[in-house]
Amino acid sequence: MSLISTSEAKTFLRVSASELDAEVALMMAGLEEWVERYCGFALTSAEVEDESVDGGGLLLDLARKPVTSVASVTDAEDDVVWDTDHYQLVDGRGVLRVDDRGARWAGGYLRWLVTYTGGYTAETAPAGLKPLLLSLLHRAWNARGDVPFRMESGASVNWRALAEGDVLEMLEVYRLGAKVM
Repeated sequence: MSLISTSEAKTFLRVSASELDAEVALMMAGLEEWVERYCGFALTSAEVEDESVDGGGLLLDLARKPVTSVASVTDAEDDVVWDTDHYQLVDGRGVLRVDDRGARWAGGYLRWLVTYTGGYTAETAPAGLKPLLLSLLHRAWNARGDVPFRMESGASVNWRALAEGDVLEMLEVYRLGAKVM
């Protein structure tokens, strides 16, 4: 489920025609996909089963961020499921650390299988993110058909160009790894 429903988006855009629902939903999907890539986190929560992760380091870096819970961590080499007291989730961002300070995960290509839940929900997303998404959506809606805001294929909105300046600067705060001042 999206952070913003089609109904909310239409209200914000002052669109009442139901014939435009598909266009609004398609635009929202493109916007959310771009924000996910730009910021490095998922805007929808989902369970990820048996994601394969390389070992050998201090941390296991999971793909769907932020991670809200970990169901299991399995050493694929010997098929042993680790007890939860052997590792900890570091600040919900998608990184697991062995509980013993300085210890490393056993090495190996795709050695670890992790089942977890990751991504934001409408309730857990940062409060300031929704207004930014709506602002970008509004810009895209008003620029429909405007050649400078289309990519070469002509089918997709160039979200970065629309976000340039104020919105892009505000999105920086939400990028994974960004330092909040």
